[in-house]
This record gives sequence, structure tokens and C-alpha cells, in this order.
Amino acid sequence: EYILTYDFLGEKKNIGRLVATASLTGVYQRLLDTLWIVLLSNGIKTFLVAGIMLVIIRQLLTRHLHRLAMFLSEFDIPALKDRLTLDRKPNPPDKQDELDVVVNAVGRMQANLSQSLEEIHERDRRLSIYEKIMSTTSDMMSFVDRDYKYLAVNQAYCKTFNKSFDEIVGHHIEELLGQDHFENVIKPRFDNVLRGRSYFFESTLRINGHYITLETTYLPCYSEDDPGKTEVQGIVIHARDITERLRHHKIYTALARHPASDLQQFLDDSVRLLAQVFEVRLAFVGRLLDNGHEIKTETLYMDGHFQDKVIYDMSGTPCHDVIQNGQVFVEDQLNSRYPQDPVQSEISAKSYFGVAIADENGKVIGLIAVIHDQPVEKQDIHEEVLGVFAARVAVEMDRHDALRSLQTYKENLEREVERRTFDLVNLNKEMESFAYSVSHDLRTPLRAINGYCTALVEDCADELSETAHEYLQRVKNASVRMSALIDGMLQLSRISRQEMVIEDIDLTQLAHDVVDEIAAARDISHYRIDIENNMTVRGDKKLITIAVTNLLENAIKYASREPEPEILFCKHGDGFLIQDNGIGFDMRYREKLFMPFQRLHDDKQMQGIGIGLANVYRIIMRHQGEIRLESEPGKGTKVYFSLPLEMKPAQSVA
Repeated sequence: EYILTYDFLGEKKNIGRLVATASLTGVYQRLLDTLWIVLLSNGIKTFLVAGIMLVIIRQLLTRHLHRLAMFLSEFDIPALKDRLTLDRKPNPPDKQDELDVVVNAVGRMQANLSQSLEEIHERDRRLSIYEKIMSTTSDMMSFVDRDYKYLAVNQAYCKTFNKSFDEIVGHHIEELLGQDHFENVIKPRFDNVLRGRSYFFESTLRINGHYITLETTYLPCYSEDDPGKTEVQGIVIHARDITERLRHHKIYTALARHPASDLQQFLDDSVRLLAQVFEVRLAFVGRLLDNGHEIKTETLYMDGHFQDKVIYDMSGTPCHDVIQNGQVFVEDQLNSRYPQDPVQSEISAKSYFGVAIADENGKVIGLIAVIHDQPVEKQDIHEEVLGVFAARVAVEMDRHDALRSLQTYKENLEREVERRTFDLVNLNKEMESFAYSVSHDLRTPLRAINGYCTALVEDCADELSETAHEYLQRVKNASVRMSALIDGMLQLSRISRQEMVIEDIDLTQLAHDVVDEIAAARDISHYRIDIENNMTVRGDKKLITIAVTNLLENAIKYASREPEPEILFCKHGDGFLIQDNGIGFDMRYREKLFMPFQRLHDDKQMQGIGIGLANVYRIIMRHQGEIRLESEPGKGTKVYFSLPLEMKPAQSVA
């Protein structure tokens, strides 16, 4: 109920009363009606929307998920190459949805699985190869964990220790190798390998009552999950039995170090060593005779004793096949292959190993063989050992033949030397006789010619014309020259035959003495002569003096026309140099330099008889030295010569 008022002229007046009456019964009914209408209409809408959504989801999602579920439920290894596809248009890469992501993920999963399977197959293939290698190799392979227990071994390991796989794997290494070997050899190295080190060493081990030498390698093994290699998981052991190799090495060493100064002793030692190596009854070396079908035993060792040398026909024997084919190896039943071989009946031979012996040109000259009365299994090392022995025997037989030929040649040479020495002695005697004849018999008429010419000039000077005087002077000059030539020939002969006395020579002092002698005979005060100090040489002092005198006289003579003549005598390399600044000569005629009585200048230019350089050449050659000249007309001459510090046996110079 509400009071109704009105404001009139400032005064409020009641004009009435408003009464409002309300009931909720109708409201509730209307709300209920409205609710049923809303629920009914929304239900219909929801059903329609849900149905439409179900259709859309079925078309866009559910059928593809069903396809994915069926593909994965039927997924199998052989079907890895079949790729998942959905029945719809493919989306471009930049607009792919969740289904595309799932399909791509399944595809990558298939690719990764396929790659993993290939890797597994490849690993299985490699493991199969490794297993074959490990099972077929003669080297011992094993793997031991950090607790020193075997995790794996190969067949060679089991065979060496005469144990089964189960008797080794899972057991401590000490049980197999023994406490002493484990504590002293294995454990110290194992502990270091477990810290990441590798080991390679040799050791001796007693197995089944005998000792063997092993060449062993320890390698640390890391887990594949440990790329940083921080912890060693176990140790790979590779061991090789080198007992036989060391034994053969000792054999080869003994063979190589054998002095072989006596061929027979060397052959005896070789076959005895072979018999020991092959553990056979008989070993021999045979030489093929020139007839081509017989063998002569150079040495034959049987049952611990050397036998007499024999010559036998090799027809029908294995020796024939060795000569023809280079080698023969019969392990057993030798009598069935060579029933005609007489040796078989003598020692009941069953096995035969033989290799041909060839010279440096490849020609077969014999054979080396071992024979036994028991079967012998051929091993690769047998062929190698026989081959090494055959090669060394071939070298020594060749050397012995060469020495024998050399001895024969030496004996023949000595006889030839004796004959030639005898002839040379006789020739020297004849030369001495000739020199005596020249010295006495030829000088007498020369002195007579010279004396008569002098007498004519002195006694008949007024009666002779100028022409006669000139002729007489020419005769005197010719006789003097002839006398000088005779002196030169005698000196040349003496130089070639004179016995040499080798001693240390002060070449500097000798040169000064020669210059002083020259200065006493002629004026050389205007010469500049430089002689180096401390020049020494070994040789015959008389001959060296003659050589230096001739060389210095030539230098002084051929530099005499120079206003400032210069002479130099000094060391040059391993030899010496004498140089002048004289008239020189044309090198085109150098072949004549050392020939007796050959001159490159006539008497008008320079006097002489051409014997000086011939004497120098013979002296240098007798000292086994060298001499050469360099020159050019108008530019002087250089003479290089050398003398060995240590004299070899003297050579004869004609």
C-alpha cells in the first residue's frame, strides 16, 4: 500500500492511496511452462547439433583413426616397407593437421625401425664373421671381466689348454694359469689395463708339462654407453704361441752367423741342424753332376752320424722330381709313389721333403732334403726352413766355386807375374846396358865432333869463311843438343827404374832450396816468387826434388819476358798449384805436354829439349798422384798436381 501526495502551493496534500496485490501462483506456472518449452527446443537443437557433429567427426577423424588402428594392429616386420596412407586429399606442408603429424610419425617410426633392423642384421653378419675368425684363427683370444673371470674364449684357447669352453668360461683366470703366473705376470699388468693402459709383452708359460712362449696383448674394453671411456668393463686378451718361431729364429740366426770358412764344415753343420729341426733320421745335400742324371752327396747325415759320400742315379727317385719341379713334399707312403727308390728299402722311408738348390742365375745345381721312416705332417714352416737352408747353401756353394776359380786364376796369375817379372828384369838389364852404351859409346863420337869443331875454329880460323864458321857452330850446337838429349834420356830411364824411399817432405823448404839454386845460376832478383808456408807431402825426396825443380824452372823460364814476372807456389784443395804469368800455350796441343822430346815452343821462343814435363809426369805417376795444366797464350800457366798422403803399392810406369 502506498500514500499518494501532491505538493500544492508549498503544501503537501494527500490525494489518495494506492494498493497493489501480487500472487506467485501464476508466476510459477508460467515459469514451468517456459522451462518445458526451453528444454524441448534445446533438446531438439542439441540432438541435431550432436548428430551433425558425429557425422563430421566420423568423416574427418574417426575413420582415419580406425584406419590407423587397423594399420598398427596388423603391423609386422616384413611389412615395414608398406607406408601408412589416409583416404583424403593430402595437405600442403605448411597446412598439415594433427593426422598428418601422426602419419608422418608412423612413417618415421617405420624408417627408423627399418634402419635399426638393417644395423642389427649388419651387426649379426659381422658377429658371424668375427665368430668364424675367432674359431678358425690359431691365435688365442679371450675376454676377461674386472673380476678376472673369463667371459669368452675361442677354440684355439681351449685347444691350447686342452679344456672345454665350459671348463674355462666363468672361471677365474688363476684357476687356468696358476697362482704364480697370475700373481707375477698377469695381475700387475691387468691392474694397469683396468686403468686404461694397453700392454704388449712376451712371457713363458708351463702348459701340460711343457713350456711355451707367448706373445700377448692386453687391450682395455669400454662400454658402448661410455663414450668418454671413463671406466674399463673388461680386458681383451690376444695371445700367440711363438715357441716354434723363436726356435726357427735361433736356427736362422745360427745359420746366418755360421762363418762358412770351410764349405764341408758348413754343409755338415747345416744337415745336422736340419735333422734336429725336422726330427728325422736322414738329411743330405746333393750336387747335380754334369751328366744331368746323377747326384753326388756333398754331405749325408743319418742316425746321428755322417756317412760316406756317394754318387747315385736319381731316376725313379723323389730327387729327380725335386730337380725338375723345384720341390717335393711327401708326408706318407713314399714307397707307393717311388717304388724304385733304393733308399726306401734301406731305411723304410715313408716321408720325404726336398727343395732344389739354384745358383744366382736360377740354374739348378743340386738339392737339400730330409727323409724319415715315419709319416711327417707338412707345415708351412717346413717349406720356409728348407727354402732358407737351400738359399744359404746355394750362396756358399757358389762362393766356394768362385773361390776355387779365383784360386786357380790366382795361381795362373802368379805364374804369369813371375814370367813377366823375369822378362822385366831382363828388360831392365837390357835398358841398363843400353844406358851404359848411350852414356859411354855415344858420348865419345859427340865429344870427338865437338873437339874437332873447336880445333878447326882455333887452328884454321883465318882460312875459314863466315859460312864455314856458321856451319861449324851449328855442328857444335847440334852435338851439345845431342848430348843434352842423351842426358835427358838417361834421366828419364833412371826416374822410371829408381827405387823409391817414401818419407815426409817439407815441400816449402824444398821449394826455397830449388829457387836458391836457380838464383845462383841466373839473375831472378826482379821476380816476385811467393811460396806458401807449411806445405808437406809424403814421397821420394830425390824424385820430388826433380819434379819441383823442373816445374819451377819452367815457370821462371816462361815468365822471363814479362816486365814483372810472378811465380806462385801454394796449396790447392788436396794438392798444390804452381802458377806463372808467362807466355802460356795453346791448350789444343796439351796432349803433347808430357810426351818426351815434344815441345810447344821452338828454340827461338824458348830453349829446351822437351824432357822436363815428361820427367815430372813419370814422377807424379810413380807417386800415384795426378797432374794437369791450364793455360792460355799470353796469360800464363797453372800447374795442378797432387800426391797421396798414404802411398799404395808402387805402380810401374813405362
